Amino acid sequence: MPAVEFHPRFHKVLSRKSASDRRRIEHTVERIALGKITPGMRVKKMTTDEPVDVWEASPSMALRITFNYLPGGGLFFRNNCNHEVVERRSEF
Repeated sequence: MPAVEFHPRFHKVLSRKSASDRRRIEHTVERIALGKITPGMRVKKMTTDEPVDVWEASPSMALRITFNYLPGGGLFFRNNCNHEVVERRSEF
């Protein structure tokens, strides 16, 4: 499994989610880290002004995770939030 890192905000926001939302997010993070991405996860590259490619995954229709690939094959999970928040901003 590649190295996995998290933005400090990721865990802070995750701790405020319901138990079922936390399970969905944790399951999706694990599947991405293992390279087991399926079409149902709706993983896609976001359009941003950032110097790195930011990706989005959907643990559910309402939840989103943003992440990017690190040089050398690692992953950096940036944020987890509701779908509407990702549409408004992608700075995390």
